[in-house]
Amino acid sequence: MVKRIYYLFLLLLFLSGCSYSVYTSEYPHLKTILVQPFENKTVEYTLGQDAQNSLVNAFMKDGRLKINTQNPDAELRGEILDFRKRIFSYDNAGSVEEYQIQILFSVTFYDLKLNNEIYANKNLLLTRTYNPTSDNINVEKTEEEAINKILSNLFDDIIKNTLENW
Repeated sequence: MVKRIYYLFLLLLFLSGCSYSVYTSEYPHLKTILVQPFENKTVEYTLGQDAQNSLVNAFMKDGRLKINTQNPDAELRGEILDFRKRIFSYDNAGSVEEYQIQILFSVTFYDLKLNNEIYANKNLLLTRTYNPTSDNINVEKTEEEAINKILSNLFDDIIKNTLENW
């Protein structure tokens, strides 16, 4: 009987416990953000829209800043300055084994409440390799997967240098 009460107590404690988040915010007055369309200066014509969509989805999933197009507290602007795809490595037979994607961004994060720039990086180069023949599930196999990973890393870089700036 004592054991049952103990387990019931633990269950109630667990269910009623405080919620804890690992997310922090260096700027608690910022609640909403507008992600502007990225200007695309490359021949990869969908890359600007892909970047904006990826960032909007990442902010929505992250939850610290809500997407808002009317009176946002913060604004993210960006440009895609360059896109390169190159051979990264060959296998022993001399065939291409891996490719590397490089995307050069210019990003600026503005605090519209206090009217100041929180973060700017005019030469943010993000790279990712992919291997179409790899059996490793942790390796990107297509150019599209590598680009998506770069866009995910773009969000991580922006968050690390803005909301998590310690």
